[in-house]
Amino acid sequence: MPRQRAQGAGRKPVPFGGRLFLAMIRLRLNLPYRVIGTVFDVSKDTVQRCESEIVPLLAAYGITAPDGKRVRNPGDLALQLYDLAEQDRAALLDGSFVRVARPKDREHAKATWSYHRHCHSMSFQAVSDPDGSLLWVGAVSPGNTHDITAITNSEAAPALRLSKVRVVADKGYIGLKQRLGLTTLVIPIRKRPSNKDPLPAWVTEIAKEHNASISRERVRIENAFARLKTFQILRGWRGRKPANFAPILKAVAALNTMAN
Repeated sequence: MPRQRAQGAGRKPVPFGGRLFLAMIRLRLNLPYRVIGTVFDVSKDTVQRCESEIVPLLAAYGITAPDGKRVRNPGDLALQLYDLAEQDRAALLDGSFVRVARPKDREHAKATWSYHRHCHSMSFQAVSDPDGSLLWVGAVSPGNTHDITAITNSEAAPALRLSKVRVVADKGYIGLKQRLGLTTLVIPIRKRPSNKDPLPAWVTEIAKEHNASISRERVRIENAFARLKTFQILRGWRGRKPANFAPILKAVAALNTMAN
């Protein structure tokens, strides 16, 4: 029977180093599969398979904490928070979001639409030490999920409660202390409503200084988000399945903290 396929045709094997490199290019630059395949003379399916293989491995690697230990599960996070509590240092808590393509499914499209940000997005939560070194990322949720709801239902909630660490957060987490039973939650003081009598000037000055001191602390976790988003895939994810976003976020966090 004559040969049906040309000599050398078919899928080309890619060594592990090559698969890792292609996946890293995808995470770092967020280029379409076809563009990466064209540049490196492989098919777009090969690039997609590389990403599907490498991303779970990186996600499982975990975040590298400042002490060199890896944080891969709630137990590892709890140990890091216990250390912070013993040193009388705070844990910084905040949420961020990533723009996503509009899901084809109507229900998913409604869930990912954020009226606050006016875009389809996926949100996530993060915990860092006072220096802004990431200790945990997770609680990936549709864009319309409130921060306090996301962290309450996350795997980090028991660690935050049991470690008795002091938590510093923004106004979006008002009420979290009661929900989780936290020992200490430090948040900014809200402005007094305009329909109520103004506070004395000295009280207003104290509130301003309190809020400014919290902002000076919280800017470090904002900087951590900025470092995460140097990986362009977190600036505009084009995936269609929301469940695939969490491993990508964890893989980026693992890569971003390896230098620690």
